[in-house]
Amino acid sequence: MDTPPPDAADGPDLAARYAARAAQALEAGDPTQALFLAEAARDLDDGRLPPWLISASACRLLGRLEEAAEHLERAVALAPEQPGVRAMAGLMAHRLGRPAVARPHLERALALDPRQGAVRSALALILAAADQPRAADDLLAEGLGLSPDDPDLLCNLATLRAGQGDPAAARTLLERALAAAPGHVEVLVNLGLRLLDDAPDVAARERGARLLEEAATLAPNRPEVLGAWATALRRLGRAEAAVAVLGRAVEMAPDDPGARNNLALARLDAGQAEAAEADLRHALTLAGARGEAGTLIASNLGMLLCRLGRLQESIAWLRALLKTAPDCLDGAINLGNALLQDGQLAAAEDLFQELAERHPEHPTPRLGLANLAWEGHRYGAAVRHGRAARRLAPDNPNILNSLGVTLKDMGSPAEAFALCRRAVALCPVPADRQDYLSNALYSWQYRADASAATVAAVHGAAAPVFESGRPDPARPHLNSPDPERRLRVGYFSADFRAHAVAFFLQGVLAGHRAEQVEVFAYSATVKPDAITARLKADCDHWREVTGLGPRALADLAVADGLDIAVDLAGHTAGNLLPALALRPAPLVLSWIGYPGTTGLQAVDYRLSDARADPPDDPWPGSEKVLRLPDCFHLYTPEADLPPVAPAPCRTRRAVTFCSFNNLAKVTDQVIAAWGRILAALPEARLLIKCKQFKDPELVAATVDRLVAAGAGAGQVEPVTYAANLDAHLAIYGFADLGLDTFPYNGTTTTCEAMWMGVPVLSLAGDRHAGRVGASLLEAVGLADHLLADDVDDYVARAIALGRDLERLAGWRDTLRQRFAASPLCDRARFVEHLEAAYRHIWGDWCARVAAHGPTHQWLPPDLLAQPAWPDTAEGGA
Repeated sequence: MDTPPPDAADGPDLAARYAARAAQALEAGDPTQALFLAEAARDLDDGRLPPWLISASACRLLGRLEEAAEHLERAVALAPEQPGVRAMAGLMAHRLGRPAVARPHLERALALDPRQGAVRSALALILAAADQPRAADDLLAEGLGLSPDDPDLLCNLATLRAGQGDPAAARTLLERALAAAPGHVEVLVNLGLRLLDDAPDVAARERGARLLEEAATLAPNRPEVLGAWATALRRLGRAEAAVAVLGRAVEMAPDDPGARNNLALARLDAGQAEAAEADLRHALTLAGARGEAGTLIASNLGMLLCRLGRLQESIAWLRALLKTAPDCLDGAINLGNALLQDGQLAAAEDLFQELAERHPEHPTPRLGLANLAWEGHRYGAAVRHGRAARRLAPDNPNILNSLGVTLKDMGSPAEAFALCRRAVALCPVPADRQDYLSNALYSWQYRADASAATVAAVHGAAAPVFESGRPDPARPHLNSPDPERRLRVGYFSADFRAHAVAFFLQGVLAGHRAEQVEVFAYSATVKPDAITARLKADCDHWREVTGLGPRALADLAVADGLDIAVDLAGHTAGNLLPALALRPAPLVLSWIGYPGTTGLQAVDYRLSDARADPPDDPWPGSEKVLRLPDCFHLYTPEADLPPVAPAPCRTRRAVTFCSFNNLAKVTDQVIAAWGRILAALPEARLLIKCKQFKDPELVAATVDRLVAAGAGAGQVEPVTYAANLDAHLAIYGFADLGLDTFPYNGTTTTCEAMWMGVPVLSLAGDRHAGRVGASLLEAVGLADHLLADDVDDYVARAIALGRDLERLAGWRDTLRQRFAASPLCDRARFVEHLEAAYRHIWGDWCARVAAHGPTHQWLPPDLLAQPAWPDTAEGGA
């Protein structure tokens, strides 16, 4: 802007004219023009108070808080005994986190005018932060004695109560403030945020969001109020809307690092990771590397890098931050989490242990220790740390979820569900709520006391949290409805690595015929490995989607023109169901990776076979069952695996049973059956190997369970978790017969056992998870011999086979060849059947489009929705 022309007059009145015009511009909502005119007034006469106050207000609105503070200090020098000027200077210093500067201003302002509620409130907060809570309480109580309904005093007393661990009292005070001043923006913001964070039910959280929206309507030009409203939008799952609101805030305050930091976090929620990183780096430039704001932003950048899988970069960044800000607890916690994800468990444990000792009142270091113990398969320690964290924060959803996952792995699925269910009810963050809900649902696959119908009903009850079920009229599927053209098929997973899913997927990716299928992979794999590279080489298109939100991932799939989206995770960790629930492709399938229904109407089909899901047994899930002719698995053994070892029963003259399944599958019913088997065969042994046996506590507990069920202590041989695949498979050389688990059968373990010459006895259950063994045994032609109808039959067959050593030895000599010649290893046949199934459902879709018009993507869900749990889903933690 040019210097404004003299308004037809020179002299002492010109500065006053500029100041008056600056005040008008400020009132009109144009802080940039106001600041320009106020500077002109100051240039003419820097001894007048109004231009300095106007400059400070304009800079505050523009987010230039340091300049605002400088202008206010000059104003104080001009009018040291004006209470309003002292108040403004003190409040700005308080906002900038400078209590030593703020306190004398606030104390003088209060001495000049004791009725200033905002001043009294800020001073009380400074006293509380200085470990003078009684003085803070007395100050606020004195103010309320003068003005019982002062909203500022009530707001800040509420902040003190919340800091003292009494959120209910805080809400009561804020409700009182709102009743006294219904349109008070600060009250609306504080109560809205308090309800979003601490409210006990969804309705209260929804009210909190409405209060924040009202505040933003009343103060559309205040960036900090827009930031609070954006927080509500993020909690509602409306990340794109939050980005738009925060974009306005940044336009108003382009130099405010806090506004840009908040915009970055919203972009991260929206899956705009690249833009989020740029915003954080810009915010850091604005804030400077030091100071509270810069430290927070730097910590957030380290967290972002970790979430994007850039672990080494994250670790280096956070270590550098802690050298300059060693007391930054958030940064230290983020570093611990990055070290944990990178597998540096010892370094992470040292850090979290130090933090727990330095901050005994803070639950997060204890949670970090719990997660570390879980990652290291020390489940007893994980539970102890988790319970310690919960004692410090009983309603922290992250702690509840972590503890639930650990208990599920230890074989307590009912307690796991109750904890994860509670986490879902309390969690205010949409993406986390979906993760916790998936964990709650997954625990039901391990429940021996639940029917297939109950498991399906529980999954269906959770659907509203993932999907809206409503078409988006603005997003039709534009795929060409040509039934004969080449299909674009996308596979979605976070497990494109050395993982069970990869062993059954790699043959499919390598076997797809180029003229039939164009292959896309959407990988959220955090730690890629050699298997990742192999899978990537077999795809036409590989998309790295770590860090993308559901909408961004769905938009990517739409841009790729996917015809069929195939989910390979269900409700397991890292799943991409929230994106698939938006129906980014005309057809969505669930295949391997989860042993049952997703519960989502957005998933059209579940790929299976006639043994895993018999046609005459009604499927209770939400999907239609698409049955392949032979088996729904294609197993690709690794090259150069160890040869089949001689049958140990030939030298021992007694049978050796084995189970290498996850211990969570070893239910009390399984233990009882194994106890009966071992009691009937005193010379028999049982090798048990699982990841949980890295924990000596669980080894001892499992042996005790088996002994209590009838086994001899010497019959049970726990095996330590093997370091690599060859070592793992070599242990099969010491076993004659595998004992499958129920109601959740093994899959990879059964295939590995048979490849290594060890037949597996299974039991056909009442749901998909309990019929995978039937599917695999049928495929190799051994179902008549090795598939039991019920527990008594399972026990009887195991005892009979345990006495028929020649039969076991004979199977061992031929089983690898039998397995290799079966449909389980026939890549060409399997892929032909799979592509025919894809072609069949694609043809059906084309016919529907011809008859009824295009289908559509779906609108996002209401992420404040709660599952409508059936009565059978007992809860409470």
